[in-house]
Amino acid sequence: MYLQVEVFTSTQEKEFENDKSVLCFVAGIDITMDQFVLGARAGWDLQNNNGDGTSTNPRYKNVWYQATLGFRF
Repeated sequence: MYLQVEVFTSTQEKEFENDKSVLCFVAGIDITMDQFVLGARAGWDLQNNNGDGTSTNPRYKNVWYQATLGFRF
């Protein structure tokens, strides 16, 4: 059993209140042939959603790719 206790300062709490989120787009496909599975995924950031209801272009746009090769039992 694991117990974790976190303590936040008032500055950290204010940052959480005005927290931003990022809108991103994700796409992917899986192909199954008998017992083998091939898959590919990609995602990238589109815009920042600010805590005050406005949105902006992200300064850094994260982009990621994923490939899957699997065997089904």
